[in-house]
Amino acid sequence: MEGVPRIPMVSFPLRRSADTPAFKVKLQKVISAEYEERPETYSREIYELECLRASAVHPTCDLGGVATLKNYYSQLESLKARFSLEEGSPTTLSFSWHDVFTDQVHSWADIKFEIASVLYNIGALHSDLGAKDSRATTEDMKNCVTHYQCAAWAFFHFRSNFQKFFTPDLSGEVLGVMGTVCLAQAQECVVEKSLVDNRRSTITAKLLVQIVDFYTQSFRTTELILKEQTSDKLTKALKKWKKVMELKISYYEALTFLFRGQQAEDQKEFGLRVTLYKGAQERVENALKLAKAFDKTDVCSTFQIPISKPIIYRCCGK
Repeated sequence: MEGVPRIPMVSFPLRRSADTPAFKVKLQKVISAEYEERPETYSREIYELECLRASAVHPTCDLGGVATLKNYYSQLESLKARFSLEEGSPTTLSFSWHDVFTDQVHSWADIKFEIASVLYNIGALHSDLGAKDSRATTEDMKNCVTHYQCAAWAFFHFRSNFQKFFTPDLSGEVLGVMGTVCLAQAQECVVEKSLVDNRRSTITAKLLVQIVDFYTQSFRTTELILKEQTSDKLTKALKKWKKVMELKISYYEALTFLFRGQQAEDQKEFGLRVTLYKGAQERVENALKLAKAFDKTDVCSTFQIPISKPIIYRCCGK
């Protein structure tokens, strides 16, 4: 990875719970009415569920926090299968969560809303752990890929299966952007591993093309969302993501041209080689220009690309 900079990764904030659902009261009623059993028999299990939720809505930012969220998610799916806790049922209970980027509270008397909110937080926490990973070793890179793939799954699963619970800050389009950005970032880690392993230029170039495609798709969707009426905080977040996407598109296009140029050089297509290296140089310069546009407090503002001079030298045949 020497000479190849790492652009900071994007992560997404956790959603905050706005209440404490009355599991004990409702579940005891359901157990008594539907199963004709003594509800006191399950007091310990209900207490453990309440404790698990208390931990899940304030997860630690580590693998233990992810495990807690996934454990609670599994328990909710089990409850949904055994008890009538969906909207319209007389035994359901209400769940309330804040929007991700505002203080607006949304409430549904449906356990699926709780499941969807926890699912989102699984994706958000995976994205945060991926962004904080140093990726200093091969194992770190593999872990980072896993984090982003899990985050992408959570966001896409929410978008596909819980449309009823979309909110202004978590629309299908926003979830799609989040999921696609996570796929792009997983692919970035794969490229880093490819560079460490000194894989052939053709393979690395193909991996890079996929990154550019993911970010281009996300960039276009973000532009469409920004044309709509969104909260100030969401608009600010979208604009920041958009700037990072634009920088990464330009940078990874430069790397794509560079490795395609190396491929042309290996095949002795020297005219094509010069054209590709010049294309890489143009995109490097554009990426540097985009980095300078970031606020000085942003880590992207210090972005430098030490591969720019080697590209110039190759274009000149030195």
